[in-house]
Amino acid sequence: MNRQFNRAANLFLLLLCTSCLLRLIQVSFRLSVKPQTYGWLALLCILLWAAVFFRRAFLPGSLAAAAVLWLLIRYGGEKLRPELLDILRALRLYWLNGFGNEGGAVFQASQESHSLALLLILSAAAAYLAVVLSGKSLRVNLSLLLTLPVAILCLAVNRNPPALPLLGMGLFWAELVISGDCYRPQDAAGRTVLLTLLPCLAVLGAALLYHSPENYVPENKAAMLNQRIEQLSSAVSSYLEKRPGIPQMIQGLGRRSNALSGWDQGEDTLDLTRPYDFSAGAHEVFTFRSSAGGSLYLRGRSLGDYTGTGWGKAEEQTGSQALNYAAYAAIMADYTGVGSVMSHSFTLEADRAYDTLFLPYFTICDSPGDCAIPADGRSAYTGEFLLLTGGSFGPLPESLRQEERQYRSFVREYYTRLPDSTRDALLALARQNGLNSEDSGIIAAVVDYVCRGSSYDLSVAPYPGNDYALYFLQNARRGYCVHYATAACCLYRALGIPARVCEGFLVTARSGAETSVRAADAHAWVEVWVDGVGWIPVEVTYGGTEENGSGDPSPDETETAQPEDAGDPYSLPADQESGNADERTEISPDGSGAAPLEGSDPGEGAFRPDSGGEKSGESRESPPDDPTPTPSDEKDSPPEKDSGSFSTGGVLLAALGVLVAAAVGRYALLRGRLRRQFSEPDGRRRAVYLYRQAQRVLRFGGEMPEAIQTAAEKASFSPHSISEEELQRSMEALNTLTDQVQRGLSPLRRLLFRYALGL
Repeated sequence: MNRQFNRAANLFLLLLCTSCLLRLIQVSFRLSVKPQTYGWLALLCILLWAAVFFRRAFLPGSLAAAAVLWLLIRYGGEKLRPELLDILRALRLYWLNGFGNEGGAVFQASQESHSLALLLILSAAAAYLAVVLSGKSLRVNLSLLLTLPVAILCLAVNRNPPALPLLGMGLFWAELVISGDCYRPQDAAGRTVLLTLLPCLAVLGAALLYHSPENYVPENKAAMLNQRIEQLSSAVSSYLEKRPGIPQMIQGLGRRSNALSGWDQGEDTLDLTRPYDFSAGAHEVFTFRSSAGGSLYLRGRSLGDYTGTGWGKAEEQTGSQALNYAAYAAIMADYTGVGSVMSHSFTLEADRAYDTLFLPYFTICDSPGDCAIPADGRSAYTGEFLLLTGGSFGPLPESLRQEERQYRSFVREYYTRLPDSTRDALLALARQNGLNSEDSGIIAAVVDYVCRGSSYDLSVAPYPGNDYALYFLQNARRGYCVHYATAACCLYRALGIPARVCEGFLVTARSGAETSVRAADAHAWVEVWVDGVGWIPVEVTYGGTEENGSGDPSPDETETAQPEDAGDPYSLPADQESGNADERTEISPDGSGAAPLEGSDPGEGAFRPDSGGEKSGESRESPPDDPTPTPSDEKDSPPEKDSGSFSTGGVLLAALGVLVAAAVGRYALLRGRLRRQFSEPDGRRRAVYLYRQAQRVLRFGGEMPEAIQTAAEKASFSPHSISEEELQRSMEALNTLTDQVQRGLSPLRRLLFRYALGL
């Protein structure tokens, strides 16, 4: 009778665990599961349970389970791959977003259901658990090896898990421990499980009522732990990249795209209707070294014409030095004493030449440029950039003032263009939300409005309709950097403020250290025109604020790395009036959202694309005719950086590594235990251990040797001690039995035999 109770208890544990895991995974990662999935999973569990716990049912049960899976895949196989990719996207998104960050990106599925993929994954888990629950040893440890990490992962993602699946998993673990670490068909473990079921359920239910997960509020320690885990993973990644052969292996697994970013189409346009390409984030674009540490914006190109569903190539002003204006204004700030400037050097090396140079803001170039600096076939270059560490911008040098005024008229006409319907709708939104172009803090006010109530989401689906800026602000409130930048840029233009979207990279550099910049570091922001200064970067991508339920900090609360030599960060000039623009532009440290200023006092040491980017001299004290652009308030660094890749190959490799480690660990534990048992000084106990090992061998065939049987019975039922001669005869009989059984097995079963017995 005990055998039937034990089998029933193990079936109950198997069904309880798999159904609770399915529900936890579904809720935590916002996956869709059809109700009948639970029925199919229960059927598979019953078939696998029968195959494991009934010797004669092994073949029919295994074949029936395989047939059920084959039928499901046969009639829904075309959905399997998209569903698996959807699940991988969810895992990757929540990792990049930060576990437990409720206000961050929320996964938006591209598939109506993920039933087939989850059924396939959990059927493998059910097969593993069925075998483990029938094990003669390590039953508890091997069960926890699978279930505990999965449950912890779900709880890390979903800080308010559903109570019932959590209660079920707690009940499974409690009953698993009660039933013991080894399965013996004739013991009373099954009766114990069934008898303690209600008491355990009552205790766990009371604990959940007292500490309901729905009322859990995460502490700051959780966020700090997250950051440390991410730092550790970055350190491990950096270490592996330096090992011979490993970077090539990783690139082979993860690199499926040569795009510069997840939205890059390889043209001077930006199509917002395409979903984010996660495969583009893995590969290295270039390496970057700077004498300044902290977050640095490397601008690539600017876009001009808003099409409603994207951005077209900007209209170039031939011969313009517009990208140099802000750098010259920074240099003049130092020269006239209204601000202080520091010079920094940088080096960039890529494995191929891109169309444009990627330069830190406030890098002065001899080659004129308005939207981008052509690379002219160069893949490596060095130069200097400026960092404005205090005060305000100065007036432009006299030689540039007339040119800047002429360019200013073009900017005010071209970079305020919008479709009439977009302009009218955005102006109505601005009036409703108190946004007035006459306000001195309008730049920061627009950033705050765009970010307030918005959530950062790399997996956002393409918007319906043909006006993405308007849809983001009125409906979606969800997207990533290009969506934020598009909405803010169009709103600036509607208010009459010249603005454009800029694409490049946001790099977190360490002073003097080489940084690997990947496609995942690609970023988009807004450049706003300031009369008498030039184009200034404005960061508009945040994850949200505490007020709207986001877990992300507000712009004023966010702390990001400043360049090591930098003083206080400075925000965008509030006063854009042209009257004083040629004399001096004040910068107020109010955290208004522009990117921090980086720079150098280039002078003769300016970056010159036509000279290979080499520095041509030292900085001079007289007012130079060359400066540099920069990012502004580093307090606003966006969560756009999705460091690291999460490809299908990487997931499979990680899963394979976990399985191999588990298999090797089990084998090592089993061998160690056998060595300890066979060297047991107590002869009576050693005789019993030899008998148990012989029983394991008999599962593969053979008969119990008389010497082992006699010694074990004497040790168990007689007060007499066991002599060394008797133990030696038992050991020899066990070795003979093991050799005989092993010789009669096929190579595959022989391998399984040796692994199962720890030989």
